Amino acid sequence: MTVILGQILFTSFVSSGFQSVASPSVPTNVEELFRQRVVEAHWDYSSPPPKGWRAAYLMQFNPSQTTFGWAYHDGRDEYGRDHVPYFFGYYLGVPLNQVTMDLILVFLGKGPGPTPSRQSFPPKLEDIVAPELWSYVPLRPGVLIDNTIRENIYRSLDQRSSVELFMVPTPEPIVLDFDEQICDLLALLLAPYLGRQAKTTVQQVVSGTASLLEPKQRVLQVVDRLAAALDDEISKAEFTRRVKAVLGIVGPQG
Repeated sequence: MTVILGQILFTSFVSSGFQSVASPSVPTNVEELFRQRVVEAHWDYSSPPPKGWRAAYLMQFNPSQTTFGWAYHDGRDEYGRDHVPYFFGYYLGVPLNQVTMDLILVFLGKGPGPTPSRQSFPPKLEDIVAPELWSYVPLRPGVLIDNTIRENIYRSLDQRSSVELFMVPTPEPIVLDFDEQICDLLALLLAPYLGRQAKTTVQQVVSGTASLLEPKQRVLQVVDRLAAALDDEISKAEFTRRVKAVLGIVGPQG
């Protein structure tokens, strides 16, 4: 499934100071709400967070306007200010569903790809196609969203309530490799069918594919083996479709 994302940024630019900028698809009202409800609500200039601070956010302004992304303490700027915020994220201009929410939560855990430099204003921001998360390599650290918060988000989605999240990770750095990222997603998607056994099942299947060195081949094998563990063909097809949709995998349908 192709998902088009707008880009949005607030930070301090060289020779321009604090500014927000967005790609063409981001409406003016969303850029203003982003500044008010994300940046101004969570960055206190008089008492900034410590260096190295980061956070993840997800803000649904209305059913068809959502932003999500990351906030960082970006160090010193050319004006001598020691605490410069860098709020970068994406805009989704369609209603949220389970597949897009899966994508967003895994994306937040991984971190952003290329981000604009503060050295020139305005940076040229364009809409992008959401990356294939099975092969995606982030350029800044993300924030892993824990299962309790994930469940609350999906509950809000099911109840058609507005989704809102701003999460700062624990002080200890969370280091994730490819398997842990994918395991986290697969266990979440498998839980409706296997309950508490989902996480154990995913770990066992992933361990059984350790000899496969090519990442995409390995993910396809894991998905196929997990689907085979389900009781009926409808569940198998539904699980496979959802996982492949959020990971952007194109492969044999089995």
